[in-house]
Amino acid sequence: MCIGLVVTREGLLREFEQQLLEADWEEVESGIEVKLCPWADGEETFVSAESRDRAANEKAMLRRFVERIETGLATIAQAA
Repeated sequence: MCIGLVVTREGLLREFEQQLLEADWEEVESGIEVKLCPWADGEETFVSAESRDRAANEKAMLRRFVERIETGLATIAQAA
């Protein structure tokens, strides 16, 4: 048996959307959860992984970005 790992874009998630909604998360390590979805050919499995630390980091980056945009818009509004 050959095991490989391929990282893909989020667009591929649409093919597994229903399976991902139905599947339960399995914690494989502290803060890291996965869902397994067998591919239609039965020979491959799609693995969706989620890290709580990474999700928190991305949320903080988005918050900082929004704050910068809002500050910039306020500056523009005051100049007008």
